[in-house]
This record gives sequence, structure tokens and C-alpha cells, in this order.
Amino acid sequence: MGFSSWITADTKESIPCSGSSRPTFPVWLNLPDGRAIEETRYDGYSRFGNRDFYAFVVEINDIAKPQSGREREFDQKSRDLGITLYYATLDKEKPDLRRYTEAERKKCEELLVVKLPRISRHPAKELLADGQDHGR
Repeated sequence: MGFSSWITADTKESIPCSGSSRPTFPVWLNLPDGRAIEETRYDGYSRFGNRDFYAFVVEINDIAKPQSGREREFDQKSRDLGITLYYATLDKEKPDLRRYTEAERKKCEELLVVKLPRISRHPAKELLADGQDHGR
């Protein structure tokens, strides 16, 4: 697992890693279902609120959900699929799903639009108050 850098959707600021010389600030992972998860000290490994960003992509698109108490195991199994879907969506390409189970492939292929979380300096209710789409 390598470092990942992110830019906030609302203010277009680079999110500093907790190990860098820049001061950190809280950010929010705003999910399409309305949940907003605060991360106060981003560690550089795509985790927000102790959950993996890419595993959230799999969960919010209803491809798979963690079983009670098994979030960590779910995140490890789902991270790779989430990365595949996320970058295929950004690049507007069809994802390569050959290495996934038939059930996972079927769910992915049924998606008309892949829903993606947005990372911002503010929770979704503040982000959307002006009615504008503030990007990824």
C-alpha cells in the first residue's frame, strides 16, 4: 500500500499527511447516501474515518457490504476492486474485471454510473447548500 495524495472537492486544497511538515486540517469523506465521515489527521494511506476510500467505492455501489465486525477484512478484499472501479470511472473506461468473482463482475457490469465519494473541507450539507456541484 503506497501513499496517496488527495485534493479537496470544495476548496481544491492538497490534504496534508500527518507525517508532513504542513499542518493538518479536518476533511470530510462525503458519501452519495448522505453520510459524512470526518478525518482529522489524514495518514496518507487513503483511509478516512479508519476505513479505506476504495472499499467505500465498493460498498456505496452495493457490490458488497462488510459483515458485522468484519470491516477490516472487507476493506482488504474490496480495496483492489474499488481501485479498479475508481480509476476506470475517472478515465471513462470499462474496468478490467477478469480477476474478480462472477458475482462481483455481474454487479459491476450492471452499474450505469459508478457513485464516488467526495473529499472536502466541509460536510456534505454545507457543500451542497449553494446547490452547486463542486467536483470530485
